[in-house]
Amino acid sequence: MTVGYGDISLRDASAGVKLFGMALMLAGASFIAVLFALLSDWVLSRRLDMVLGRTRERGSGHVIIVGAGNIGLSVAELLAADGKRLVIIERNTDSRNIDTLRLAGHHAIIADATHRETLELAALERAALVVAVTEVDAVNLQIALHARELNVPVIMRMASPELSALVCERGDGIAFSLIIEAA
Repeated sequence: MTVGYGDISLRDASAGVKLFGMALMLAGASFIAVLFALLSDWVLSRRLDMVLGRTRERGSGHVIIVGAGNIGLSVAELLAADGKRLVIIERNTDSRNIDTLRLAGHHAIIADATHRETLELAALERAALVVAVTEVDAVNLQIALHARELNVPVIMRMASPELSALVCERGDGIAFSLIIEAA
């Protein structure tokens, strides 16, 4: 960055050395810009991860609730009243219940629970139970299959009575069909 000032002066140098000096100046300025950009990206991405709750759960024996809708909030309140530590995973950043759950002291992660990385952040391997209460049966089933690989018990919400019966029959988890319960 200091080529042309102080100890190194290119005024009386040959044309090739002057071109090399200019390239060295541009490379130095580019290096500083890239270094600053990488450092800024790292700091901002870490801060964003913290805001979205994407930090690793350190404890064990907690309950993971996937889905922070009305059912997820009700389940969280019941389990918290029983003294359970909770980790809530919600995909929607604008969920109206996330702030309520965070204010209650629960670890809330804003991410897609179907990704293994998200379940690793929630410490699925050390969880006591997974409660999957999203509105999509396929998502709940996928989470149950991830949990089954680690022998973590699962309770899930299912809309389809047939799928609910199949899941219970196979032993992939306990599935409650809202249609059967309503009937």
